[in-house]
Amino acid sequence: LDGQRITGRTTSIAGFAHGNLHLNRQFSLFGGVRHTRERKGLDYRSFGEVFTVFGLPPLQHSARVSSHPVSWTAGLRYRPSGALMGYAKVSRGYRSASIKDNFVSAADIAAGSGFFTRPEFVTNYESGAKLRTPNGRLRASAAAFYMDYSDIQVAVSKPPFLFLKSLENAARAHISGFEADVQAQATGRLRLVLAAGYTHSRFDRFTPAPGLDLAGFSFGTAPVWTCSAAADYDLPLRSGAALGLHLDYAGRTAPSRVPPGVLAFAGDYGIANGWLGYAPQDRRWSVRLWVRNIFDVNRPAATKLWGAGLGPLIENQTIRYEPPRMAGLDLRVQFGG
Repeated sequence: LDGQRITGRTTSIAGFAHGNLHLNRQFSLFGGVRHTRERKGLDYRSFGEVFTVFGLPPLQHSARVSSHPVSWTAGLRYRPSGALMGYAKVSRGYRSASIKDNFVSAADIAAGSGFFTRPEFVTNYESGAKLRTPNGRLRASAAAFYMDYSDIQVAVSKPPFLFLKSLENAARAHISGFEADVQAQATGRLRLVLAAGYTHSRFDRFTPAPGLDLAGFSFGTAPVWTCSAAADYDLPLRSGAALGLHLDYAGRTAPSRVPPGVLAFAGDYGIANGWLGYAPQDRRWSVRLWVRNIFDVNRPAATKLWGAGLGPLIENQTIRYEPPRMAGLDLRVQFGG
C-alpha cells in the first residue's frame, strides 16, 4: 500500500602517502595520511495512501552532500632482537556519511542536509608486542587499545511520532581492552593455539528516545571476554599412514550492563568442535570424521542495535540460535601425479 524509492550515487576520490623512517637497527618511525573527497547524492520519493492517515503526505526530494575527511596513522617500532618487536601507534579513521534507509519524513528533509549524516570518526590508541622464536616453534602477540568514537551515526526518536526515527550524529562512545594469542609447537606432533581478549565498551553520550539516557551502558554488541583454544595432534603409524586429531573451543561472555529491555548479547557459553582423520602412506586419499557443536549448545544470542555505526539504521531486535550438533564424513581423493 505504501512504499518509498531511494536512488543513490557515490563518488569517492582519495590520495594517500605512507612512510617509514629507520632511526637505527632497533628504532623506526612510521606514519601516513589519507585525504578523501566524497560526494553522495540521492533522489527520494514516497508513495501510498496509508501514510496520509497519520498526516504524512507523499514526499519527493533530491539531496546532495560532500565531505572531506582526513585519516592518518603515526607510530614507533622497537626491535631489541630478531625475535621480539614492540610498537605503539595512534590512528584516526572514519565512516563516511550515511543515508537514512528506513521511512523518511518531512522533518528529515527539512533538517540540515536532509537525511544524510556527517562522517563518524574514531581515534585508536594501541600498543603491543610480538614474539617469534628463531625456529618458529613459538609465536606470541599481545596488545592493549583504547578507541574513542565521536559523531556516531545513530537512529533516534523525536516527538510527536516516536516511531519515526531520525538519523543523526548523536552519540559518543569508547572501547578499551586487550588481546593476546600464543601459537606453540609443543612437540613434534602437538600444536597448540590459545587466545584471549577483554573489551570494555561504553556509551559516553546517547539518548535514543526522550527519557532514555544510555550514557554508561555497554553497546550490547560487544562481548566482554572472548577466549579460544585449539589443539592438533598428528600420530604416524608403523605402516606409514597417519592419524590426525583436532579439537577447538571458542567462548565469550556478555556485558553486565546492557540497555534497558535488551536481552544479553551472545555470552556465557562456548562452542566446541573437532575431527578425527586418517590418511594412508601415499596420501592419495584421506577421510575425516567431524563433529560441530560437540556439546549441542543451543542457547540464543540476542542484541538490540542502534544506528549505522552500531548496527542497522533503525532500532532492531535480533535473536538467533547456535546451530545444533552436526556430524559428517569427508572423503578427499587426489588425482594425477
